[in-house]
Amino acid sequence: MPANCNQPPRPEAVRCSDELTQAARAAVLSAVATKFPPEPLFDPALSRVLSTCASVVKRHGRLLETAIIESLAEAGAEVWQAVKIPYTRAAFAFVVSPDYALNRNRLLSHDSDDIAGWFDADILTVYDGWAAALQVRRGGGATEPTKRKRSEREIRALNLTLSSWLRQQGFAAIETATVAAVDWLGQAGFSEDVVLHGEDIDRFLGVPATAKIAALSDVLRHELDHQMNALLRPMVVTFEHNRGMRQAVMDRPFAKAPEDRGAMRFRPHAQVQQPVENEPARRVRSSGRQLGL
Repeated sequence: MPANCNQPPRPEAVRCSDELTQAARAAVLSAVATKFPPEPLFDPALSRVLSTCASVVKRHGRLLETAIIESLAEAGAEVWQAVKIPYTRAAFAFVVSPDYALNRNRLLSHDSDDIAGWFDADILTVYDGWAAALQVRRGGGATEPTKRKRSEREIRALNLTLSSWLRQQGFAAIETATVAAVDWLGQAGFSEDVVLHGEDIDRFLGVPATAKIAALSDVLRHELDHQMNALLRPMVVTFEHNRGMRQAVMDRPFAKAPEDRGAMRFRPHAQVQQPVENEPARRVRSSGRQLGL
């Protein structure tokens, strides 16, 4: 887990704000109202249920950021969302050099003439002399290796220069600044030195973000359960109809109408007509016998 200090104080109560509750409910309603292309492998009703649930899962990932931001704001921290932060070529090269393993806590000055790229921070937060830049992942599955390694290198590089960059932006009191990836479900596959998961999130941020996310998830789950009855009803009707048709076919006597279920009538006494063999073919066959073929 990334090191941290001077976090904002924990608020006493943890609950979803009205705005966050409405956002969670709106996410479910929007997913239910979306018209998804049907999956040809499934019945249309089942396809709609699966697509709707997958859409809610994706929207949950985006709402995680909102829950963390709300937790930080309630503690009095300043928070910005979707911030591009530059990292330098010197830092980007240093984190893959042998010296980095010996001195991971080394800090470098940000040089605006040496920018190598931009780190896409989902959240940037500042509280007194402390700051953090976060990328938030739901973490339901492994991140593609090339993308994950690139993100880890960017996080390590920006860790060296973030405090310098913030001071250049006017935050003169910044003493500690850390960059990390939040992996809510813990399956994204990030290295331990750059990832936050479970209770590490609360310890790092100094706010009960996990309790806020749990409250958000409860609202989302409750709203989805409320909508699920309407989603499942057409699927149940379809399955009942299909089961009735299958039962009707199975109840029919097998010997009475084989052609009706596509069965081919078997004629045990039918004679198979032998092909007419011409003279050249007969000679080839005779020669093959002589050669032992």
